[in-house]
Amino acid sequence: MAALSLFEALALTGADVAKERPDMFDVVLQRAHDRNDRSLLDAEQDPLLVAINRPSMKALQTAIILGWRSIRAGGPVPPALVDLLDEVVAVDGADGLQSQAILARSLDELGEAVPDWMTSHHDQLFGQAAPDDLGQRTVELAVSRRGIKFGMLETLRDQVFRAAAAKVRNSRSYLLMAMLNGVRDFSVDEVGEWLIARDAASIGDVVGTLGHLLTREQDTDALERGIKLVDVLTARGATPETMAGLGRWYGVRALDDTR
Repeated sequence: MAALSLFEALALTGADVAKERPDMFDVVLQRAHDRNDRSLLDAEQDPLLVAINRPSMKALQTAIILGWRSIRAGGPVPPALVDLLDEVVAVDGADGLQSQAILARSLDELGEAVPDWMTSHHDQLFGQAAPDDLGQRTVELAVSRRGIKFGMLETLRDQVFRAAAAKVRNSRSYLLMAMLNGVRDFSVDEVGEWLIARDAASIGDVVGTLGHLLTREQDTDALERGIKLVDVLTARGATPETMAGLGRWYGVRALDDTR
């Protein structure tokens, strides 16, 4: 495990370990393929915590980082890395969940290093082709760690709404951010109606979160969508909780441009 962390640290300093020390890269790949091991933590804990404390899963993460670093240095996509990724997306059970936790944590690196692989394996990563509904779990793990970019949301609309229904951490913020940024299929009306139907008791919190998100926005289109969402959410009358939520809009600088 210490050696794997060392390889990662070397890669993150700019070293192309896969090219300069292919023997090391081969060792990492072999360890990632060998899942006859156990984590140092209880399997019922957070899948990512379990995974990074298990040598084979730690090796999977290290292999992704080394391959990503090599590609950033101008090298080709290592075929052995693609073979490993092909293998792990087909694994089910606890091994599959922990593998997907590592992949969910590594979406940025995978998107940069193997974009074509990501596209061709989208349904295995996030959809119905994943075993044991692991596609949904991958989305939830990524959402909980803010690992999904806006560009991916258009193809993950249903999964993100399912994550919000399950009250996954950060999922409601994802709905609101997607709506504010005009992501397709996250319209003001769709998000507003969903919140009223599924999360009516938290409308005041939603309005407050919306104000908090808008403090980072300078886009007047985003502000207009935010105001429209408040109108949708309060169409049946504002509650004291809603008014308290509106108090968090005091820092929305874009409001000054509309006065």
